[in-house]
Amino acid sequence: MLTEFTRIAVSGSTIDGRIIDPNWLTQAAGNYDPALYTARINSDHISGLSADSAFPAYGDIVELKTEEITLNIDGKDEKRTALLARLEVNEKLLDINKKDQKVFSSIELAPDFAGKGTAYVVGMAVTDTPASLATERLSFNRNDPKAKEPANVASKPLDLDLKFSEASEGSNEIKGLATTIQAGIDKMTAIFASKPPEKTAEEIAAEKAAAEAAAGGNGGSDDAKFAALAEGITTIGTGISALSASITQRLDNSDKELAALKKLTEETPEGNHVFRTPATGNQGAGLIM
Repeated sequence: MLTEFTRIAVSGSTIDGRIIDPNWLTQAAGNYDPALYTARINSDHISGLSADSAFPAYGDIVELKTEEITLNIDGKDEKRTALLARLEVNEKLLDINKKDQKVFSSIELAPDFAGKGTAYVVGMAVTDTPASLATERLSFNRNDPKAKEPANVASKPLDLDLKFSEASEGSNEIKGLATTIQAGIDKMTAIFASKPPEKTAEEIAAEKAAAEAAAGGNGGSDDAKFAALAEGITTIGTGISALSASITQRLDNSDKELAALKKLTEETPEGNHVFRTPATGNQGAGLIM
C-alpha cells in the first residue's frame, strides 16, 4: 500500500537532548533514491536476520521531501525543517497499525553517507517513542477511496440450507448437538409439508365433527399441530444454546493459546540476533532520530 506524504522527522532538539541538523534533512531529501539505496521500515530499529523473524520488514521509504513548519514551544513559535516521506507498507504493518501499536516514526540517518559528505536516510522505524518532535501519527486505510459502496446485503433473499451433513468435520459432541437441532427442524417441516390423502366431502365433515367432539369443540387437530410446532421450536432452541456454549468455550481456549504463543514469539528474539548498537550522538555513521 502506497501512502501519502507523512512527517517522519523535524529539525532541532530531540526529546533526549540531541540535535537534528536541518541541513541533514534537506540533503537526505535531495539525495534519496531507492535505486541507489532503499530505506526499509523496521520496528524500534530492530531488524530480524531471517525471513520468518519476529522482527520483519514492514515496507520501504519510496520518496522524501522537506517543508518548513512552525512549532509552538513554551509559548513561542519556532521555524523548523520537516522531513516528509511516502511509504510503501505491507500487510504486517497495516495489521499492527490497526491495533494502535507502533504509530510513530524514527529515522536512521547517515550524516556521511558512503563517504560522500552528505546525509542520507538509510532506514526508518515504527515506534511508540519517537525522539524527534512533531512526527505525525501513522494511519493507514486499506480501502480504496474510489471504491464503490458495498451492495446492500439485505437486498436479496438468502438461500439457507438447514441440513447438517453427516460427513461434516467436528467432535462427536458438536455432531450430537447438530443432530438435535436437525430433529427439531425435521419435526417442524413435517407439520407443514405433510399432505393428507384426498377424501370426499362427507368423510372430511365426519372426521371434523368427530375431532371437535373429542376435543370438546376446540379444534383439537389444530391444537395438536401447534403443540408439535412448539415442541420442535423448543428442541431447536435447546440444541442451539448448547451448541453455542460449546463453540464459545472452544474459541475462548483457542484465543488464550494463540495469545500466549504470540506473546512468546514477539518477546523472544532470534537465537543468533545481534542488537543494534545505541546511537551516541554525532559520532556514529548512522544516527537514530
